[in-house]
Amino acid sequence: DSRDGRRTLVSLSGAGAALLARVAPESAEIYAEIETALGADRIETLLDELERLTTHLSRSGPTR
Repeated sequence: DSRDGRRTLVSLSGAGAALLARVAPESAEIYAEIETALGADRIETLLDELERLTTHLSRSGPTR
């Protein structure tokens, strides 16, 4: 990141995109199993909380 030397911007390569496409079906199955075990509401709450955490950390920057 040219504006902040503490950060590095990364992107997915073509090989990485291919790998992601290859493992996506298995990943979806695992996610479905977790959702079945925990319930859609709990998963949604967890994802909302993780989004809040990510937003907070990106605004406040590193604490150390």
